[in-house]
Amino acid sequence: MSGSLYRAKLKYAAFKRKHTNSNPRRGPFHERAPAKIMWRTVRGMVPHKTPRGAAALDRLKCYEGIPHPFDRKKRMVVPAALKVLRLRPERRFCKLGDLSSEFGWKHKDLIKRLEDQRKVKSEAFHKKKVAATRARQDAMKKVKVSGEDMKGRSRGAEGVTLEAGAALLQAGDLSAEYGWKHKDLIKRLEDQRKVKSDAFHKKKVAATRARQDAVKKVKVSAEDQKILEAAGFA
Repeated sequence: MSGSLYRAKLKYAAFKRKHTNSNPRRGPFHERAPAKIMWRTVRGMVPHKTPRGAAALDRLKCYEGIPHPFDRKKRMVVPAALKVLRLRPERRFCKLGDLSSEFGWKHKDLIKRLEDQRKVKSEAFHKKKVAATRARQDAMKKVKVSGEDMKGRSRGAEGVTLEAGAALLQAGDLSAEYGWKHKDLIKRLEDQRKVKSDAFHKKKVAATRARQDAVKKVKVSAEDQKILEAAGFA
């Protein structure tokens, strides 16, 4: 949040003083958790008393940290909300978690511990993924195609599909008797296509095996392995 923590505490203390004189239990309610404070802030920007606004607010989910299963989802960055783009370098700022802990939120240390564990698992997964990707790329570069298969690739004709070629070959004898002159051409093109297809399949199988071998060779530290086993990844 923009502004110093001291200024944010003054504003929240002023908000806490607002209550119903006759019966404070009727509200307004002063949430302590960061997720609830965020949810209430967004509620003030949405026409939540209309069906459309209520439906939009119902789709909003706020959490402290990144719990399961969202820790395995791809994260999105909103550039318009980045501090480096919204605040000048000399301006003060504070974190919502610090403000919440000052006003009675008791789970800051728990969330920090869980987030540290999640970051270790995430880093181990990222290293494994990067290593597997590099190994796959190296394996694709190292795969060699024989000269005969390479000639078939260079001479291949692009216009004849498998279904059309098979149908023409099956009906070739009958058509040739009635003046069709391209039976030999189609047969030659189909032979070239099969050579190309076989070469591609060999290359794909070799790359897949190389990638699997590379994934098996990736080593994870003992500390990361314990965390992965505790989380059910191993």
